[in-house]
Amino acid sequence: MNFKYIALFFLLSVMIISCQNKSSPFGFPPSQTENEEIILYSNAFKTIYAYQDTISAYIGNQKLVLGNYQEINTRVLLRYVNLPLGDLSKNPIIILHYNPLTVRNPQEYNIKVAPIVETVFMENYVTWERANDEDDWKTPGGDFGDLTEFKHVFSESDTLHTVKFEIDKEIVQKWISGGTFTDNLGIIFFTDDITDSFVEFYSTESPNPNLRPQIELFYENEEEPTFRYANYDAFIYDKKHESFDENDLVISNILPASIFTQLDLSFETHEETYSKAGILNETDLKRININQAYIIFYVDDEKSMYKTSSFDINLDLALGEEWDMSTTYSTTLWRTIGLTTDNEMRIIATRTLQEVISGYREQYGFVLRNNLSNMDFSHINLSTNPELEPKIIIRFSRLIN
Repeated sequence: MNFKYIALFFLLSVMIISCQNKSSPFGFPPSQTENEEIILYSNAFKTIYAYQDTISAYIGNQKLVLGNYQEINTRVLLRYVNLPLGDLSKNPIIILHYNPLTVRNPQEYNIKVAPIVETVFMENYVTWERANDEDDWKTPGGDFGDLTEFKHVFSESDTLHTVKFEIDKEIVQKWISGGTFTDNLGIIFFTDDITDSFVEFYSTESPNPNLRPQIELFYENEEEPTFRYANYDAFIYDKKHESFDENDLVISNILPASIFTQLDLSFETHEETYSKAGILNETDLKRININQAYIIFYVDDEKSMYKTSSFDINLDLALGEEWDMSTTYSTTLWRTIGLTTDNEMRIIATRTLQEVISGYREQYGFVLRNNLSNMDFSHINLSTNPELEPKIIIRFSRLIN
């Protein structure tokens, strides 16, 4: 065997044997360290409240949400470009797909459809107020022409469903042969006579191309129809900002809402808890080596809606002493979310709390925000039940003098 491999094997063996005789992941001998766990309860949360975050387009959204939920109305926009030249023989058909498991309160929808006029929407910028990066809608919610209507009954089942509706061929003919850019600005569709119900269609970003929005075209002198995928799509929503309640601790996509909290981890506040773990003063506290740290909240399952969505919660450290909702905060220090069977939301904060407790980083507060803001109607409401108060678990090693 090559000598360098023998030497490497010997070195690894010594390291493994040595680590087995140590109780600290940092390599301190057992005689010099103790492993402890402390739990800090609600008095560690000096300030906590929810706030209205920025409304924007969610880039790369795989969903097109249609409906009304918590007094929020949505509208869907589609645009097809570069359609094959030719004369249409009858009305084209728009084809959409949805997963019935994502339908809330299934019922019959009366859906209104109209061509978009005057202003082009850009899916990376479009909102209820803005059409693109430069222009506002003349009328909030979109500028559109004459409406047509159709009905569809949305239902729950274990199979994928398809929605089809006709669009006037004269509108699409302009898309095909129109001489100006404004001849093809797409369509908008919505419903305004339902409450507490919505459906999630698959968008152009769906990983399965067969589920993306299509248009079925019927050309003269052609026996078979022609199919084309939508090129651009988005959904927009209105929101009555004044209805937001900061005492309702919620992390929400379509509000959107985030939570700001300021922690008090000082020795003075938690002297009794720290002392029981052998931390006798502020200097001892700064010297601990944190192995694991979690910030734990409990989810109010009755108020929340997240079963068909995912959450990617950021724990961001606020940059300035004077916290402003519009302040840009730091890049993510740590992120994850895990909901246990008892609806515990456990946020890993090991590195973050190590930096704060050691004094390496000053703590002005933290923001809990979902990376998927503006994506759908999903939201997590944190429990305000006194029996399910938030807490912080810190597992650490400390040097013994």
